[in-house]
Amino acid sequence: MLTVGKYPTPGMVTLCRSVRDGYTAVKYFKDIEENVLDSIHDSRKDVHFNVIYDINLLGGVKGWPTRKRNVHMKKTTKKG
Repeated sequence: MLTVGKYPTPGMVTLCRSVRDGYTAVKYFKDIEENVLDSIHDSRKDVHFNVIYDINLLGGVKGWPTRKRNVHMKKTTKKG
C-alpha cells in the first residue's frame, strides 16, 4: 500500500467512514476500519502512525451505530 521506496514517507493518511450514508453496512464497518488501519500500519513499519479521530465525527470514535440517541426529546405541538 505505502511501500518503502516506492512512495515517499506519508505526512498524513486520511480515512473516512461511510456508514451513515449506507455505503458501508453497519455490521461490517468496524471490521473494515480495523483492517484498513492494520494494513496501513503493516505497510510501513518504519513510520509511526498516530490515529486521530475528528472531534465532530458523527457517532464518535465507536461509530455511527453506537451514537447516543436523544431519548429525552420534547414533543412539539402545533398551536392553532
